[in-house]
Amino acid sequence: MKISKSKKVGIFLASVHVILVIQTVFNIVNAKKDDWPMMWMLFPFIDFPFSLIGVVLIGFISQFFDSINIHGINLLPYPLSDINNFILPFIMFGIFGTIWYFYLPQIISVHIANRGKQITVTDFFKKIITKK
Repeated sequence: MKISKSKKVGIFLASVHVILVIQTVFNIVNAKKDDWPMMWMLFPFIDFPFSLIGVVLIGFISQFFDSINIHGINLLPYPLSDINNFILPFIMFGIFGTIWYFYLPQIISVHIANRGKQITVTDFFKKIITKK
């Protein structure tokens, strides 16, 4: 089975992103100061424009958890238990950001291949998902 060049590039970019996330989590766990939430500030820049959606969603979700007075998960050690400063950014940047980097080269490849053609949004995403 032959893997397309865009999928190979996506795997490479997603791997680099995972390495950055793992390094950030390692730095957060070993942080000596209380400013460890600032370590996530690299990801809104490298995950742009996807991170714009993420930052807004994190804001709404963290307000929800604050309104019901839930600030952490007791099963995990601090700082991993902090919902607003660790769990939500990890989900947004660590998981969804990595997925973004996996699909980004494929999105660009399908867009370039269909430049100048009329194509529906549904067909566009079908081509991205079924591309080998």
